[in-house]
Amino acid sequence: MYKSKAVSFFLSFVPGVGHLYLGLQQRGLALMGSAFLCIVLMPMFPLIFPFVLAMIWFFGLFDALQQTTAMNRRFNHARGDSTDDEEMIVDDLLLSPRTASRPSIPSLWTGIIFIAVGIVLLFHILFPHLWSWLSSRHIGAVILALVIIGFGVYYLRRHWRGE
Repeated sequence: MYKSKAVSFFLSFVPGVGHLYLGLQQRGLALMGSAFLCIVLMPMFPLIFPFVLAMIWFFGLFDALQQTTAMNRRFNHARGDSTDDEEMIVDDLLLSPRTASRPSIPSLWTGIIFIAVGIVLLFHILFPHLWSWLSSRHIGAVILALVIIGFGVYYLRRHWRGE
């Protein structure tokens, strides 16, 4: 079924809703949950989670547009309209679900993030005085800097390996 890019775009102003409109429930709910988690954790880490929330919002917005284009191309191809084979390969990569034999990286990262958030919350509850001391030392900015450096190292390693 043909989907409107304008509707998808405007619904995506709320993270995940544009994906739900497209029928991509798993991705839409993941974006909604991530945005909600960022909003909940924002008071604890005011320097980290607004940045992460902005990244989630922009990703959701532009990914919904990409997914809409891919779905509409696939719909036109099914109706018999001409479409380049190269475009269909890209669309298949965008829309293909992960198989059980090939676990998705986002599920790995989701697990790691949930464990890290749980440890931070437990640390915050069990050691409130130490937490307030770390907060006064701007530990949130340090963690954000370390995360950004970590992503940079990760992408450099991928580049050097030729992935």
